[in-house]
Amino acid sequence: MAGRKIGFGRVLLAIIVLVPTSPAHAQSEHKQVLVLQSTRRDSQFSTVTERELTRILDDGLNRNYDYYAESLDLGRFPDPVYKASFRDYLHLKY
Repeated sequence: MAGRKIGFGRVLLAIIVLVPTSPAHAQSEHKQVLVLQSTRRDSQFSTVTERELTRILDDGLNRNYDYYAESLDLGRFPDPVYKASFRDYLHLKY
């Protein structure tokens, strides 16, 4: 991808995993995973990411997690007011 820049609005994948501080405790504690994507939920990128990420999480966390996915869809809603509203929504929901 020489010479091409990928902007924040083009591809965003943020993963937040709440992990315990003690390694022994980490084996048994139920995790929560939040995935934020900038693309539409039905885009190929989102579909593949969700499929592969849940497969990896299933293996790594022994299916001991809650998985949440949100899609910002910045391509259709680039307005800064939308971004602020979405941030507030995430704050209230999670």
